[in-house]
Amino acid sequence: MSRYFLPGSNPYSFACFSTAGAGVHPVLHRLLSLAPKRTELLALVGENAPVAEEEALRCAGGQMLEVFAQNLPCSYREKGQRLEDLFRMMVEHALDLAHKARFMHEQGPQQADTTRQALITAYVAAQHVIGAQCRAMDLYNSKGTCS
Repeated sequence: MSRYFLPGSNPYSFACFSTAGAGVHPVLHRLLSLAPKRTELLALVGENAPVAEEEALRCAGGQMLEVFAQNLPCSYREKGQRLEDLFRMMVEHALDLAHKARFMHEQGPQQADTTRQALITAYVAAQHVIGAQCRAMDLYNSKGTCS
């Protein structure tokens, strides 16, 4: 067993997850702790807010990553590096949106509409990242055509 994992831990436990927990990369854990949860979002923006279901958002995130990941190299190392670079861009963007939304939310009700939209955007981006992570793992493990 690798020295980086505790005995009995599953190194792939973070591949597809719904909430942050043990085994989740620290950056993803930070994103999921900053981004609003669905219940929190609906409580703040109202039940009639146009927010798609989590599964649809995650599917869209996976599809988005797949579009960006055209013509992956055959080598697992090169393929992994390319997928990681694409995924990292999505994570950093979502983390930036979550930071901005939290900061706006803490400012108070002065800009309620802007804050509401920022929270929705941060939530959607975080769900996209979860779906993109799952799809990146699928693409990495696939033996499909390569460039």
